[in-house]
Amino acid sequence: MNICLYDKDSVDPSVIPVLRMANYECIPLTSNPSVFWGAIELLEEKDSLILISHGDKDGPLMVKGTSGKDMTVHEQLCLAQRLFNLKVKFFCFSCHTAYSPLCNVLNTYGVVFVAPQGFASMKASQAGLYVHSMEGDKFTGWVGSPSLIPRRNSTGITIYGR
Repeated sequence: MNICLYDKDSVDPSVIPVLRMANYECIPLTSNPSVFWGAIELLEEKDSLILISHGDKDGPLMVKGTSGKDMTVHEQLCLAQRLFNLKVKFFCFSCHTAYSPLCNVLNTYGVVFVAPQGFASMKASQAGLYVHSMEGDKFTGWVGSPSLIPRRNSTGITIYGR
């Protein structure tokens, strides 16, 4: 089951129907990190995971809102191990998370993932979801696995609807 975990205040409402059309189970984050971990447990082999939450250089939040406890090293290792073992593609659309400790752990484990250097700017249409990493009007690019990173910063990442 492809999963999108999202903070209702971090995503435009037009995004969720597009992700549902692309066969994502969309689960809103709450103030309790157990919702995040419960959704991670639902992942199956070769699924995709999208996370849309507040993020910064410390990584993405596992809860709704703009502040909360950051993932511990142990939690980062557990997430990376699960994603790697299940061969899950991880689209971390939490802003400014490209150089977070979590991304370093994901790289070390060999997880296939992508994370933005800037803000994750999203545009939804019937054809899909288009995501660019931006600072103002400048395309800043992505960090992660070469198979997921667009060749040009201005191209962005597309999640196709059906």
